[in-house]
Amino acid sequence: MNPVTQKKRLIKEIKSMPGKDIRIVIEFVDFIREKELEEEILGSKKLIREVNRSKKAWRAGKLSEFISRQELKRQ
Repeated sequence: MNPVTQKKRLIKEIKSMPGKDIRIVIEFVDFIREKELEEEILGSKKLIREVNRSKKAWRAGKLSEFISRQELKRQ
């Protein structure tokens, strides 16, 4: 099945789901995106250094030097 057909099927399925099931789908999508981000970070030495610096800044209370996950996603 091609990606366009898969997307159309997914949208059709989601439209027919009750709210509680939609929340589960959203949580699953979030999980997949987090996993992709983690894999990207693990594959990038630059990102690993930035994460480590950010952790040190957090522990030292230097919030202005802290990099959030959202900021990492944008990089």
